[in-house]
Amino acid sequence: GVFQRLLCLLMTYKQMHSPADSVNSKPNLYSNFGSIEIDPGCVVHLHEDIGSSTITAHFENLEYAPTGLAVIRSKIEKMNLDVMFKSLKWDVYVETLVGS
Repeated sequence: GVFQRLLCLLMTYKQMHSPADSVNSKPNLYSNFGSIEIDPGCVVHLHEDIGSSTITAHFENLEYAPTGLAVIRSKIEKMNLDVMFKSLKWDVYVETLVGS
């Protein structure tokens, strides 16, 4: 589904944008959860809740959250155009922990 395609697109993005001499951490992938470093220092944890049709993204370092969110959003938009024929609808909610 959408979650699995998003993970694939993020892994492709990582391979294409990682410097050749960088140390690449391997993603951790499960049926409804994945952790991937999409850019150096930008580790994102994605969780799919099938019941509520949501994907939650948590960034380890808030400094990278704006860039990471932009990458994720661009991949969802690409998927919507290439695969879903513009039928995918979504909302983005941003939450910051108090004291972060």
